[in-house]
Amino acid sequence: MLCFPLFYPANFLKTRMQNADFTSKKAGYRNMFDAFMIHYQKPLTKAESNSTLPKSLVRLLRFYAGGSVFAVSFIVYTAIEFGLYESLMHGIETITKGQTTLINFLLRGSTMRNESCDPEHHAFGQDIVLCVLIASCCAAIVTNPLEVIFRNRQANPDWEMMKYF
Repeated sequence: MLCFPLFYPANFLKTRMQNADFTSKKAGYRNMFDAFMIHYQKPLTKAESNSTLPKSLVRLLRFYAGGSVFAVSFIVYTAIEFGLYESLMHGIETITKGQTTLINFLLRGSTMRNESCDPEHHAFGQDIVLCVLIASCCAAIVTNPLEVIFRNRQANPDWEMMKYF
């Protein structure tokens, strides 16, 4: 979250550049700086003009359209991924008692100690990969609708979610 002030405007510009009509010289961008200047210099909307903030700050805030949804999505994704990963690893440790990989335990009922085991945490590489895969997939499934919202908000500043409900 510390990199959000720099990452999100770059992501915003990248999304706008990807959605631009490159066949038209009017809408196309030559590079990232050109895209930044075009969006920064656009005339203020009526709502932006009525703001009590300085006009230069209002213009910079345009680059954070959809940013609140992105921040929520990022926090939710991270919480689900780490929480589920730790729970899965703890569950595997409990089931196998740190003596074998989960796959060996399920397929063979083996409790033979594998030498590739980390003696400190009893974590096997296969188990770690399996837990990361499951945790990341579950987090992505939950947060994908939020990502659709912030991508649409980045691509089209006039997009409003409520008109689809």
